[in-house]
Amino acid sequence: NQKEYIVEAEGGTVELTFVTSFSSFDNLTVAYSSGLSWIGWAEDNSRMTRAEYKGTMAALTVQPNTDTNSRTAIYVIAQLISDDEWIGLDTAYVTQKGVSSGYESTDYSQDGKIAVMQQASLGKGIPVVLMGDGFADRDIADGTYQAVMEKAVENLFSEEPVKSLRDYFTVYCVTAVSKHDNVGEDYSTVFSCVPDPQSSNIEADADMVMNYVRKVDNIDSLNTLAVVILNTNIHKGVTYLYSNTKVNKPIQYAVAFCPVIESLESEMFRTVLVHEAIGH
Repeated sequence: NQKEYIVEAEGGTVELTFVTSFSSFDNLTVAYSSGLSWIGWAEDNSRMTRAEYKGTMAALTVQPNTDTNSRTAIYVIAQLISDDEWIGLDTAYVTQKGVSSGYESTDYSQDGKIAVMQQASLGKGIPVVLMGDGFADRDIADGTYQAVMEKAVENLFSEEPVKSLRDYFTVYCVTAVSKHDNVGEDYSTVFSCVPDPQSSNIEADADMVMNYVRKVDNIDSLNTLAVVILNTNIHKGVTYLYSNTKVNKPIQYAVAFCPVIESLESEMFRTVLVHEAIGH
């Protein structure tokens, strides 16, 4: 009866319910994310019976989340075809909010400042503009923002063909100071990034991204790759591609959104960033 269940950071109990037209419940099962220590069947539902399938999938106990990042578990009602074959019928997502650090920025003096991270030595300099969302003033002051941007540049040029063509690119970094040091519906950030718990999509204020791209002087903003790094370790990523609809000139503008997946040094962060910013 719900696609998504939202649980507060302090945890609690969730009851997943559904209706079905199946006359027999013996061939229904529940597939779910494995290896999750923060969510599991409530004690009184440790063994699901046929009666429970008639209206309640199961009661789930969600442990407190002490991390600032949200987390999601997936539950699929499935029809068993055989012992090793099943068909997914419907899906529910249980998303638990992260705990807020409670910190809010007060110093916005660095916002909008430009740094040239790499100057092209060949050609005219294909522009790439990096920026971050969900980074507070203290993340800029202690060097976190700079470290993330430097790692992002390293990752961007880690695969062919751009690895061999790196000298043709000029890379800029625009400092973006957010009110809060995380992303999502509960946080106020420069680009309003909100990861979708049901997909890899990330909602964002694309117009604001363009505003920050245009802070860089002497580049063609409509022929630029913008890269937005999210200050969260969740596994998401999306690229917005723009076409020639309003101006009488070719457009090669795109915005790639990628969190710092798992950690700054993780292979997953590198590959997803390359996939979004270079692959698309």
